[in-house]
Amino acid sequence: MEIINLVNSLNTFGMNSQGCLRMRKLCALLGEPQNKLRVIHVAGTNGKGSVTAILANGLKQEGFKVGAYTSPALTSFVERIQVNGNYAKIDELNKYHKKLSSAIEKLKDDPLGEPTEFEVVTALAFMYFIDKKVDIVILEVGLGGKFDATNVIDKPLVSVITSISKDHTSILGDTLEEIAAEKAGIIKKCSPVVLGDLDKRAYTTINNIASGIGAPIFIEKKSDIEFLKMESESQVIKIDKRYETKFSLLGSHQLENLKTALQVIEVLKQQGIKIDNKKFYDSISKIKLSGRFEIINYKDKKVIFDVAHNEGSYSVFLKNLTKMFNNRKTAIILGIYADKDIEKIATMLSNSSFKIITTTPVNKRAMPAEALTDLLTKHGVEVIQTIDNPKYALREALELDYEIICVTGSFSTVGPAKLTL
Repeated sequence: MEIINLVNSLNTFGMNSQGCLRMRKLCALLGEPQNKLRVIHVAGTNGKGSVTAILANGLKQEGFKVGAYTSPALTSFVERIQVNGNYAKIDELNKYHKKLSSAIEKLKDDPLGEPTEFEVVTALAFMYFIDKKVDIVILEVGLGGKFDATNVIDKPLVSVITSISKDHTSILGDTLEEIAAEKAGIIKKCSPVVLGDLDKRAYTTINNIASGIGAPIFIEKKSDIEFLKMESESQVIKIDKRYETKFSLLGSHQLENLKTALQVIEVLKQQGIKIDNKKFYDSISKIKLSGRFEIINYKDKKVIFDVAHNEGSYSVFLKNLTKMFNNRKTAIILGIYADKDIEKIATMLSNSSFKIITTTPVNKRAMPAEALTDLLTKHGVEVIQTIDNPKYALREALELDYEIICVTGSFSTVGPAKLTL
């Protein structure tokens, strides 16, 4: 547990307005591990986790040894660091404790301060991936891009920006242009960039930044994927008008994420990396991604876990829920952070017939359940219960007369609730 105790002793998060100087200093003390890895760097308001999962699973099926670094975790710290879909073991990570502790100690009196929890875990992942001799790392940005701890990769294989919408506005800016500029901070000179389906304003901002440093832009193809039907809780789709396969991630937004991932594959092939399209297409039926419209059958009910937590992702969640289960009696457990645009989510819920159970995420940024109930009620949303703990909220919901129970609003709501089942 040495490494967990070390990580827990650090400040949780903190963007460095001087760029990634603190992270670069940490990496320098550790021997510049980030420079020894081949990296696909993934940023975006929503869709990062899905694109990372699609790429990691597909490249694994191609025979590559793939590291994946994601955040936050749902139920366990080790979820954030994976190789070929397997979580790192605590015993394996403990061996980096001494080296990391020494580096942190050397930076305690530095003007930039000691590294944060996120910075240290990112550096830990770099070292772990090197020792595991991975072929490729899919590296997910924590927040933003320009000032994120992951942004010490100077020569990525490809940078990816999945989507741009409003979230973390107090840090990233109030407009799509400002947010896009922050995300575009991961773009490197002359390195290729793949963009998902972006608003025109966001695209223009990113295109201007990329053009200024000679970074070629590739946009997801619009006509690559055709939805055919739903079958056994997967989507049956056709790729390139000839390959029919099942896709295990649900929702039309996941088709957009798949298009983005497929464009990344095309860019990798242009770099001489050998990839068999058919193998990659076959792999998408086997993707497992917790908390993204994840459906679990429990007794006579369906429990849906979805970490939707901002305006864009919650709109998609409600759209998928309505499309798939419109005539089923449904209750939504909602626990959300106080710094999110809750008014917009409340407005969406007021236009639906879903019943709400409010709860409090297990996080210091949480909006208390009672305060959330008051806000939703003022918007005309029907709140049927207020239960402070997400685990107890789900337990209570399972006793009610609802066919569909959804748990949403944050990782810190979904994660604890999942432990109930």
